[in-house]
Amino acid sequence: MYRYQSVKSTCDVMTFEEFILYGLMVSGSVNAGIPMSFDLYGFRATHENNECYILEIGRFTKNDVLLVKNGNLFICNKETFLAFFIPYEATKKCANNEEGEPA
Repeated sequence: MYRYQSVKSTCDVMTFEEFILYGLMVSGSVNAGIPMSFDLYGFRATHENNECYILEIGRFTKNDVLLVKNGNLFICNKETFLAFFIPYEATKKCANNEEGEPA
């Protein structure tokens, strides 16, 4: 067994719902209020069903979040993500020794 330590890092995160809203703004192909296909950071997103899109990097579902870091996309399970990351504003408060717990 090996011990790992997380590195302080920031990334932008998009939920499935935000992903759908973005797709509605940029997609030329919408069916029943759902974007059928669109590009996100140069990656093609294609509707598989109302709970899943296919991206070049894998399947993105309602149980996932998209991490955006240095122009790259990563799909991560939402529960796993929340176990390792806290909102950026909360980390700033902790670094400044302000009172209060992370949001």
